[in-house]
Amino acid sequence: MSIKNYLPVARKGDGVFEAIWANLLNPEKNKLSAKHEEIKERWTTVFKLRSNYLTRQQVRNYLIENFEISESQAYKDVANSEHFYGNAMRADQEGYRVLLTEWAEKFFQRTLKEGDLKMQGKALELIAKFAGINDDNEGQFNPEKFENVQVEITLSPAIEEALIKQLNKGVVDFNQVEAEDADFVEV
Repeated sequence: MSIKNYLPVARKGDGVFEAIWANLLNPEKNKLSAKHEEIKERWTTVFKLRSNYLTRQQVRNYLIENFEISESQAYKDVANSEHFYGNAMRADQEGYRVLLTEWAEKFFQRTLKEGDLKMQGKALELIAKFAGINDDNEGQFNPEKFENVQVEITLSPAIEEALIKQLNKGVVDFNQVEAEDADFVEV
């Protein structure tokens, strides 16, 4: 059975997100209306511009000038594009770490060609930093957090009697029992 049988199909009443998603996954079966096609083009433009490190304001101004839409619609398109494609400026930390490690490796290769030992050491430090090799606290296991600690509770005779009643009968009014406040002690 072909994977095309499992791709989504746009249905009547689907929202813009669903229609565009279905079109991206299976354009032959899911044709977009002219309005949805325009929205898809604006969202794709936003993603491309944000990927090139333009600010939201710069992207908004570009949309207003080139697509002749209102300022509020431009802001909505920026937000919707980030919901749909993801925020290009907020790539996760792991992605940046991979890029920085790769760039540090290229830097190391250049220093090898040039024969600069000082810069080679710096490049290796950067590679270790970005790859997380020097992180001492990463992956350390603290068994003390999982120890079975014996907790001792001291009860007054009145509370102890009420607790035994509660265990035997099921319901006890603890508001009728006198209690005294205890000082908090950090253990």
